[in-house]
Amino acid sequence: VEPTLFLNSAYLGTVLLSLAALFSAYLIAQNADSLWRFERPLRWFMLPWGLIWWFAGGFRELDRYRPSGYRQFEATNVNEHLFVLFAALSLAALSYLALRRRWREGLLPGYLLLPLGVVSVIGLDLYWGRTTLFADLGWLAWPLTVATLLWHLRVSEGFPRLLAAWHAGVWWFVLLLVAWNAAALVAKALPHSVWTSVVWGVVPLAGATLLYALRGHSRWPFTAFPQAYFGWGWLVVMVYLLGWLLVTGQTAGDPRPLPYLLIVNPLELAQLAILLLGVTWVRQPPQPLGALRNLAVAVIAAVGFLWINLTAARAVHFYGGVSYPLEVILSADSFQTTVSILWTSIALILMGYSARSHMRVSWLVGAALLGLVIVKLFVIDLGKLDTVARIVSFI
Repeated sequence: VEPTLFLNSAYLGTVLLSLAALFSAYLIAQNADSLWRFERPLRWFMLPWGLIWWFAGGFRELDRYRPSGYRQFEATNVNEHLFVLFAALSLAALSYLALRRRWREGLLPGYLLLPLGVVSVIGLDLYWGRTTLFADLGWLAWPLTVATLLWHLRVSEGFPRLLAAWHAGVWWFVLLLVAWNAAALVAKALPHSVWTSVVWGVVPLAGATLLYALRGHSRWPFTAFPQAYFGWGWLVVMVYLLGWLLVTGQTAGDPRPLPYLLIVNPLELAQLAILLLGVTWVRQPPQPLGALRNLAVAVIAAVGFLWINLTAARAVHFYGGVSYPLEVILSADSFQTTVSILWTSIALILMGYSARSHMRVSWLVGAALLGLVIVKLFVIDLGKLDTVARIVSFI
């Protein structure tokens, strides 16, 4: 006979062991002044020991739970979401008791909820067919988890470095949840299309843009650790967006059911918006990150140059009839002719603008690019292109 869920000797034993260890950690912390010196560090053993028993018992019980209303062997995430709910409620209760009893160390376990949430998201069933994270009790588990994370950040004090990292981690985690749900809805409406990939860029882009617009906002949580939102925390999201741009830039990006129009299509508009946001940021970077401005300018310029070439490759694919993968397009005569004209135009525009603005470094970059075009004409275009493409490239 299957033991009753939670009401069985194995689980109740883990609960008693957990509560005994946690209460011991509390007593040691509260009476540290009257204990021997070698006894005080025992609270750092008792606290994690109690948490291990508590979560091990809860995980075991929830893992063997078989929800009703599902077919045998049907992929679900009910158990995962129940564990997330169990973790959020447990850590919220412990943090509340720690606040009431002024137990400083009792607030530390609340920091476990964020990594537990990330691991739970990653561990969701890969064959799950219920679209969004809000299915299978996710509608209760994830909002409660986010609310608990925000409340814990609000009430926690005394751990500034940990708090700063967790402030950034929580808003990254919220972006992940929103992007996951939006991508799942789009994938169900438009399966096997570029629109799903676009969502994974647009949602973080919207979050980064919103935070950039809120710079200087004088309300919590932005005032607590501004660098976690407007400094290095924002920069991490920007690095992700630039990586997303480069990865998706190598795909065909067919905007079905819409027709493909150069630049005016969902993928390239999102990529262009990322570059514009990056340019806006490097013009006025936060004070502590001002030293990274020159590096950021170089990175944005390099990624922008690659994006122009990847966009040209996509245009050759749609308008020139050259099929992906990217390696095939790169070797096509039409692409080689296109980039010769494109690089020359970029070099001349850059040199002209730099000359008027007295920007020596930019002028040298433009001159180097123009020199690269000349080398390309003789090394690649002269020997490998057909007659018409060769003539156009030289002109």
